[in-house]
Amino acid sequence: MKKAVFQFSGVATVVAAATLAVCGGCQTSGADPRTQPRVAAAPIVSGGKAVGTYTVLQQTSGNAFFVVGSGGTIEVWDTTDQRTIFRGPVAPQTLVKIDRTAGISLGDRVVLKGPLPSGHRLELRQLRAG
Repeated sequence: MKKAVFQFSGVATVVAAATLAVCGGCQTSGADPRTQPRVAAAPIVSGGKAVGTYTVLQQTSGNAFFVVGSGGTIEVWDTTDQRTIFRGPVAPQTLVKIDRTAGISLGDRVVLKGPLPSGHRLELRQLRAG
């Protein structure tokens, strides 16, 4: 049985795609790079910590981006107020954006308009089927 010399995980593929997408938009067309705005790349991963009936994918007190690898039902939980602020289905490889000003987006579709509660800590969770 032959073993593959190179083997990439789903996470490596997502990170590589995100890097290409971010770097592909960085062309300055001859402009002075010192005058161009700097954009920090957000971590994009597809794993998490299992807790009871859900998996915590990400925690944030600011803006966040996350690719939900396997799809399913997600929930944005406000840990400050102990309540759900969004729950809904997502397709595999959907980019979830939590933006304190704009709201919550699944891909290009805004599912909850902002602003989101200021100073609150949020968790992005993937609910288990059952």
